[in-house]
Amino acid sequence: MIRIINYDAGNILNVNRAFHQIGVESIITSDLDDLDIEKDLLVLPGVGSFGATMESLNNLGLTAKITDYINNGGKFLGICLGLQLLFSSSEESPGIKGLSLFPEDVVKFPKDKCATIPQIGWNTLQIENDFFKEFNDKFFYFVHSFYVPKLQVNTLSSTEYGIEFTSAIIKDNLIATQFHPEKSGEVGLSFLKKVLEYYKI
Repeated sequence: MIRIINYDAGNILNVNRAFHQIGVESIITSDLDDLDIEKDLLVLPGVGSFGATMESLNNLGLTAKITDYINNGGKFLGICLGLQLLFSSSEESPGIKGLSLFPEDVVKFPKDKCATIPQIGWNTLQIENDFFKEFNDKFFYFVHSFYVPKLQVNTLSSTEYGIEFTSAIIKDNLIATQFHPEKSGEVGLSFLKKVLEYYKI
């Protein structure tokens, strides 16, 4: 089952609709007590601020459930802010601790190197993982002002926007994207299908 985490944020319905478009059943829920590590895919989408979202997850008692599920081998997909929340902190919300599954910090695009902030629109991926190589140089839709600097390991793809940044990560049972597959048309739906293939769902 595809379980999309409900924490009162925008874009959740679009993610749910995208899974239905590729013929996969998904539900929107804030009840993570009965997750099946073998069969479920937990999806954390995100539109909004790092700090407000972490506050919502904490208030709903979801933070430990998400990290425990991932650390125990549960399949996970993060989208946009759902990628950034996996890291220790963000310049967007100083003093707020993220899920801290990765030690790096999320930073803001530099004004002197980027055409406009936020980056809004289509940009390409440079794929660094063979399983997803069919998406190399394909265009996906981005909306963000903050980014994960280029990682030396666990990078699924990188993207250029004045600087090179990590646009998707992959580590065993975890995949997360800075771009929005659900807003990227047919190529985005194909990417979601590929994620399900990777997880054998």
